[in-house]
Amino acid sequence: MNSNSNAQTPTESQSHPPITSAVTGIFCTCDVENYGDLLYPIMFRHMMQSRQHTGEIKSYGFLDGAAPAQAGYEVDSISGVLNEHTAQLTALVIGGGDILRTDKNKIASHYESLYRQRVLKSPWYRIRKRLFGESDLIKTFVHKFMADRSIGPLILDAKDYPALGLVAYCSCGVPFEFKEQEKAAVAQAFNHADFIYVRDHQSAEKLQRAGVMQNIEVAPDLIVTLSDFYERTAEAKRGRAILYSYGVDTSKRVLGFQCGPQSASDYAEIAKQIAHYSQQSGCEVALVPVGYCHNDDKALQRLAAVSQGAFKYVGVRSVQDMISVLAACGIFMGTSMHANITAFSFGIPHLVGPRAADKLGGFLDITGLDPGLGLNTWSEAAVRLQWVEELGARYFEGKAVLAKGSVHKTFDRLVQAIKP
Repeated sequence: MNSNSNAQTPTESQSHPPITSAVTGIFCTCDVENYGDLLYPIMFRHMMQSRQHTGEIKSYGFLDGAAPAQAGYEVDSISGVLNEHTAQLTALVIGGGDILRTDKNKIASHYESLYRQRVLKSPWYRIRKRLFGESDLIKTFVHKFMADRSIGPLILDAKDYPALGLVAYCSCGVPFEFKEQEKAAVAQAFNHADFIYVRDHQSAEKLQRAGVMQNIEVAPDLIVTLSDFYERTAEAKRGRAILYSYGVDTSKRVLGFQCGPQSASDYAEIAKQIAHYSQQSGCEVALVPVGYCHNDDKALQRLAAVSQGAFKYVGVRSVQDMISVLAACGIFMGTSMHANITAFSFGIPHLVGPRAADKLGGFLDITGLDPGLGLNTWSEAAVRLQWVEELGARYFEGKAVLAKGSVHKTFDRLVQAIKP
């Protein structure tokens, strides 16, 4: 297992010879309306193109069609490739998010509303519904899209799928320990992979405990390199115009806030803590949903109501608008890992909201950030926000430089591994 922490600039990465290949696929959950998931194919393309990649790059998910949130690319269904028996790709890179898991029904549940919209358009589905009643769409989704031969929806054993070519894992997370009866299949799949890069040490350790013997690279999340491709000054200017259109006073410093659904008592506590910090610091508060598939929008609209309009709901729906609005914030607090990583990449002081997910702790650890940047409860928020402000942008900028260097070095090795 390697953990990379030596800084490297994008210019150094760009000095490599051009990469030429037929078709490289990036397979992830880029077919749900969730900021981080939609960013992965965009960032993968940027990273490949900065290394003079000239071959075709195709994005794969479970549902085909235009990627949600105006992400700007088309998604092909992975099932079309998995069912082929001859080579279709030079390499398939499985990338991004907490996707190295076996709970197919849980992952499928994130697609239920999208899949419902799609199947309702089919006259055959409406006929079956009238004759036999409503079908279990989650079970149907798993059966139709999540390969029976694989132990997890995004854990693919290259030996089972001749169409895939080389198989690599890029910037993935392992959210849970694998069950004893799953470990042999998990180990086999990863031991047949050509490259494995996970985004925190705990993910690597879970794979090792499952019996994975392949080398596992550990580096921060790919999206820490965002600011290498999106210049903050330009993005912040655009973001301030968007904030202004939602009633945010952009002459003041802006606290960006995000969360998913909370308990009634938590909404009250969040509003209390943010209001206290806002009064002390004289900042405006912008509520920015990034995970529509996780009902961020409903949660933040409720919080806006609890604040009696003091906090402005900024209902951006495109990935580009989300990047710009986050870049315009002077400080950020939220439960979204990738919203926090965006703030981190831009050198924006940020505070990770309390959430029962160890990936957030893993992000703080792998980037060398103070573990105190992760809240245990919302009741700590006002005091911690003041502390984060005192840490200042330079603290975050310095950590981001090191994290980006580590990612670039690891990505260079991935590129070498998937060359034809």
